[in-house]
Parts: sequence; C-alpha cells; structure tokens
Amino acid sequence: MCNVQGAQQLYYSHGAGLVYAGIGKQIVAHSAATGQPRNTYEGHAGPVTCLMVAFCPHLQCDVLLSGSVDSTIKCWPLRPSLGPRRRSPRTFVGHTGAVWGLAVSSTSLFSCSSDCTIRQWCRKTCQELTVLRGHAGPVQQLLILESVLCSGSEDGIVKIWGRDSGRLLCSLKDHEDGITCMLTMSPEDIVTGSRDCTIKHWKVKSGKLTGTMYGHTDWVTCLLEVEDSLWSGSRDATIKRWHPVTHQLLATLHGHCSGVSILCAMSDSILSGSADRTITQWHPKLQTALASIDGKCGVSSLVEVPAGIFRLAARGPPKLLAKPRHPDLDAEPAESCEICKPKEVEEYVYDAPPVACDEALGLRGMVHWMAATIHSEDF
Repeated sequence: MCNVQGAQQLYYSHGAGLVYAGIGKQIVAHSAATGQPRNTYEGHAGPVTCLMVAFCPHLQCDVLLSGSVDSTIKCWPLRPSLGPRRRSPRTFVGHTGAVWGLAVSSTSLFSCSSDCTIRQWCRKTCQELTVLRGHAGPVQQLLILESVLCSGSEDGIVKIWGRDSGRLLCSLKDHEDGITCMLTMSPEDIVTGSRDCTIKHWKVKSGKLTGTMYGHTDWVTCLLEVEDSLWSGSRDATIKRWHPVTHQLLATLHGHCSGVSILCAMSDSILSGSADRTITQWHPKLQTALASIDGKCGVSSLVEVPAGIFRLAARGPPKLLAKPRHPDLDAEPAESCEICKPKEVEEYVYDAPPVACDEALGLRGMVHWMAATIHSEDF
C-alpha cells in the first residue's frame, strides 16, 4: 500500500550513501544510489521534525540524531557491528514543546524548541548541561559559527550565544516578525530571512546590521549563496538575486505560481521547489528557466546525491529523480521563455501523457513546454 504521509525532513549522509527521511513518527534510510528503503528507525511518539547525522567521538561511529513533536531527541548509533542494538536509541529528555532544530559541536548537542528555549546536552551521557533562555517565542533556527551559537525565533530576534559558555553575547533586533531562515555567509556574517518579507545581513561578533534587502511581498522561506550572489525564495512565488555586499536587487525570477519552499545548488544550476508541485531548473548566470517538472504534491525539500535528486513532498514517500543536464553556461539568453512568466493556478491542467523524469529534466537549453501540463506518475 502506498504511503501517503509526507516526509517532514531529509538528511543526506555522504559517507554512508544514505538519505534519511522523517516520515511521520519514523525515520527511513534510503539508498542514495537506488532510492530504495534500507532501514527504518522507530521510537518517537510524534512526528519527526529535524534530522542530522554526526560523528560521535565517544562511540567512535556516526549517530543519527532526530527531534520530534513529542519534545524528545533520540540518538541511534549507526555502527554496523552493533547489530540489532542500533535500533534502540538513547533519548534526551528536557524540552516541554516540539523540538525544531539541532546543531552539534565535538562534545555538545544543541536543540531548540517551541518551549522558547535552547538546550545544551552532553553527547556522552545525554544529560542536560544548560538551558539558554531569553527568546519570547518558539525557537526554530540554529546555526553554529566557530565559537558562537546563533538562534532564530518567532519573536523576530536572533540571539548570539557563547557556544561553550552558554552566555548571551548579543541580540540582533531589527526584524518585525518571526525568523524563517538563516544562512552563514562567512565565519563572521549571517543572513536572516523573515516573515516581515525582508532579508538582513549581520556581523555576528559586533551584532551590527550591515544591510536590509527589500523586495519580497510575503514571507522569505529559503536562502542560498551561489555564483557570488545571495538568492532568496519566498511565499510570494518569486526567487530574487542580491549582491551580497551592496545588497542591491540584481534580478527577480518568475515561474512558480505558489510559494517557493526550497532552493538547492546543483552542479551549474539552481533548483527551486514550490508548493505549486513543480521543481524548476534555473541558469544562475542568465537567470532564466531551463527545465521544469511537475509532481503530485507540493515540494518541501531537495537534496542532490550522485545518482540524482531526492525530493520530499507534502504527501507520499521521498523520490529519487534523475538529474537535469548541465546547462550551457556560454548560451545567450532567449528572447522570451513562457515558463518564466507567472501562471495562475487555474491554468494548470494535468491531462497530458506522462513523461519520465529523466526525459523531462534531461532537456538542453530553454524548454518551451509548460511543466504544469505534464504529470509524471514517477514524480
């Protein structure tokens, strides 16, 4: 029977060649080469919200870490020699709300939660070391930069903490609504996106705001740095390209008819996933659409693996898709491309014959079909 639950989270472990997906209360490991399920990890009492794989110096092996709506964090050793015992996770207990984010240092695990706290844990004993308090809203974003920990919250504030001391170093206050995404630009710079439709560039050590980028008309949902530029996706269905120093708006990419949920750098292309059920390949220099393919559900995440692209959707299990071909970086921009023009939802029809993913994403140059009229059962 087809699994109709959507995958909440996706994490690619390069060394193991596995893609881990949080599907409901379970975590399913898929082969990055074939896309087939390999292992299932069970133990959470609520949906899995965040995932990561990290090396554990105490166990001398990789561990799978997961946070959940059930307010716990679980840790599965991934050493094959452990045999069946690897299915019995260790549990970190302390949060009183859903766990939304995880970050690790060599000795500590950090987690953030809807209980408005960040907690520091000993990775060896699973004991709570410190509770970092100060946010007035759920904390959903965590970043580690060298010796500091950055946290972003629905209260619209980014806080900078000493990674080892847990001491609050400064608070970055200028957003007027919740923080939705954060990106490291350098060891001293971060960029934040917000529900207030803006993007802000900060100096971490001084807490100085160096620039604000205006242009989106809805929440900023994702950020990406590629081609010496900053790219942002938004619920306003556009992708924008910014100069990372002057913060000037360089281009606006149209093509999606609903919010952009994810941006992914792949080879010489940028891929965008959207709630309109499409994945679009963009030429980063010409800022034009190269190809697009339509699926059954909104796209929530994309991860590149050697064999292709893993896609997460609002419904159904993760899928391994064929890679789009490399764009011709020396190509001249086309005079017009229908796919770059915004389309209304009612124009999307699904009566065309199915097209295989490798055919749809394997086209060179500008495509002249609307991906929304192509419904691939494999996608």
